[in-house]
Amino acid sequence: MRLFQGMENSRQGIPAFIMLLLFFSSCSLVKENRDSCPCNLVVEISGVQDTPAMLLVKSLRDTGYVELFSVARDTVMTLFAPRGAVAISAWSGAPVSEAFIIPSGSESPPLYLYHGTVDTRGDVATADVRLRKQFCTVSLEVEGPPGWGAPIGTAVRGAVHGMSLSGAILEGGFECSPGVPAAVRLPRQHPDSPLMLDIVMEDNVIRTFSLGAYLQNAGYSWTAPDLADITVHLDLSVSAITFTTPEQSEPVTMTIDI
Repeated sequence: MRLFQGMENSRQGIPAFIMLLLFFSSCSLVKENRDSCPCNLVVEISGVQDTPAMLLVKSLRDTGYVELFSVARDTVMTLFAPRGAVAISAWSGAPVSEAFIIPSGSESPPLYLYHGTVDTRGDVATADVRLRKQFCTVSLEVEGPPGWGAPIGTAVRGAVHGMSLSGAILEGGFECSPGVPAAVRLPRQHPDSPLMLDIVMEDNVIRTFSLGAYLQNAGYSWTAPDLADITVHLDLSVSAITFTTPEQSEPVTMTIDI
């Protein structure tokens, strides 16, 4: 009798044991398959200007995953990104390109840019994408001694001619002649990048000033997240140059060597 009872108990236990095996094996299968499942990537975009921004999301692994979106305003987007890691670039004010190169004779485009990487190994990841101002608008005001007569022109020369999609400063010849009074957009510079201001009369350069050195001495920061605009007032009659930015409580005036 006990033998039959034992067999009965074992028969009842077999299905339960099999069910446990199936449960744990199915859990294992789900865990393995999750590596091929996409990650829910939540992208919070801010700093979009008057023109739509472009958002580029690209896998850092060899998956071939690339997504390009047009974003009209500050918003939140949810994407399905591959597991691993992705690079995110967002920009406005410039066309779609791997690098933003300024043609000779032109000023910088009004570039706002973000670049970063996101870990997408989990089920959910978030990215705070904030576009930053990558150009400085320099308003030039030049006064000459009384009686000069001929109109005064300007030219700005430098050694930075653009920026890569990843935010790297690209070295190369830059030159733009905005005239006076005028404003010129300059690309983000290295703090020690040479930046020259030529004073031009009748197509001849009559004076050259190290604009970059004066800006540095005035406390201007080329490493700020958003570049500030600046007004440069150059009075050749009194040998003085004045710098004004929105962040300054008072203009900075320096004596220059004429």
